[in-house]
Amino acid sequence: MQCFTNSRRLPKYAAFALLIAGSAVLAAPDTECTVTLRSEANWFFARTPPATRQEFDRDWGQFEVRIQKRAFPIPAPNCRSDIRLRWIAITPKDRNRQEMLDRRWEQLARLKTLKAAGAGGSPETIKLDLRHYTTTGPAGKTQLAYCNAFAG
Repeated sequence: MQCFTNSRRLPKYAAFALLIAGSAVLAAPDTECTVTLRSEANWFFARTPPATRQEFDRDWGQFEVRIQKRAFPIPAPNCRSDIRLRWIAITPKDRNRQEMLDRRWEQLARLKTLKAAGAGGSPETIKLDLRHYTTTGPAGKTQLAYCNAFAG
């Protein structure tokens, strides 16, 4: 699990426009986070993941895992239990849809292998998409609004 700050910042007028619009969707743009899933029992598939590529494509590449709140790199003060890490839909209108589906299918296969391997599996590091389900906490740090997060 890792969060770090980079030099990207929104112009002040963009941040002000988001504040006026009441948006709690966009997190601090200068923070990037990853979570590393290991074979340990701190994560699991939320439901049985697609078994075939055809099923995966039909579901637009969506799947989800649950991660114990204490193992997640971003605080979630309004969440009582697990964090739902979701892979957003890749719609037919998305550019490079097939390439995106191919990469995601490979990632899903690695996660399935990791979960099945037990202690001997290779960890999988996943970049988080902080544009959704996040707010800025009292100390100016990014936090989850509730128990949801998107993989990036």
